[in-house]
Amino acid sequence: MKYKGILIKTILVSLIFFGGIYIYKDNEPVTEQSFYGHGKHEGFESVEAMEHKSTLIVIGKKLNKEEPTILEDGVVGEDGYEGIMGGYTISNFQVKKVIKNTSGQEVIKNDVISVLENAASDTIGDGKKKVNYSLDGYELMEKGKHYILFMDESSSDPGTFIPVGAVYGKAPLETDELEFNGDDKSVKKLIKEAKAKYKDKINLVEN
Repeated sequence: MKYKGILIKTILVSLIFFGGIYIYKDNEPVTEQSFYGHGKHEGFESVEAMEHKSTLIVIGKKLNKEEPTILEDGVVGEDGYEGIMGGYTISNFQVKKVIKNTSGQEVIKNDVISVLENAASDTIGDGKKKVNYSLDGYELMEKGKHYILFMDESSSDPGTFIPVGAVYGKAPLETDELEFNGDDKSVKKLIKEAKAKYKDKINLVEN
């Protein structure tokens, strides 16, 4: 997969399994498991540092279309399914305001861009196993909600953008929630600061 190289570079192969439940539908069991990946990625001390690093900063909303991918390691376990290396989701994001663009790609108001998010939820194998994956606590953007995104363009897939620092560069503007369930205090701090700095600009964009 063309995005596989991106994710493998940003995560460690070791994953922590932290949950498993069973759902029954039409009398057939569907196993649901959640995986949490740890990765080495760039950190930031301030919103200004994050702004400087980003080549594209936009305010907009996530659209309904998203394409999740779960990366399997090819090793079949006792449950009959291959192990999980990681996952990502390619989400459609409609730009409402461009704050910065030095990416080399033309991005204007109402353009729809592809954003790689470091989390995914999908079924694998015979469709009887649902997998939820998150890198370091990243949560997927909610469909129809507005965000400020600090991003770089993918080096392996031009036209696709990735939040800087893997988990830093996304801040929701319509809720008090951080939409981040990790323990990294620096990530939480930067998300709060980005929300405070840009929350008033949501009134300037067309819903």
